[in-house]
Amino acid sequence: MSTDSSPAASAVHELILPAEAAWLATVADFLCSCCAGWQIDEDAQFEIQLAVDEAATNVITHAYAGQPGRIHLRCWVADGDFHIELIDQGRTFDPETVPPPDLTGPLDTRREGGLGMHFMRQMMDEIDFVFSPTGNRLHMIKRGVAS
Repeated sequence: MSTDSSPAASAVHELILPAEAAWLATVADFLCSCCAGWQIDEDAQFEIQLAVDEAATNVITHAYAGQPGRIHLRCWVADGDFHIELIDQGRTFDPETVPPPDLTGPLDTRREGGLGMHFMRQMMDEIDFVFSPTGNRLHMIKRGVAS
């Protein structure tokens, strides 16, 4: 983990790791450390961790689809809001084409998967995807949770 100063925000904490499921626990530890440092309460921390775990899992599963790659995480606080970015160089997708999951039917009739985007939208106050030839960036914000 490294830190860089930003005049408009707190220090930026960064983690770069292989895009492999075995590294998801390291992502959770990184977030736990960041949240503790900014005195983010347990409920907000749980929501942040769930959203980031889903996002990282989607990058591993869909953007890289089993191919080697890296995920770059950056987090910081600005005006009490927790910001996190996940940056990768995997395949792109259109988040608007991801349908909302059917949460009403019996479990055995629901399609598998599809909850990642739902959890990110529900747990975070803002999510923004940027896709470019140099990489993909997901920026998520949890408002008013940090000291």
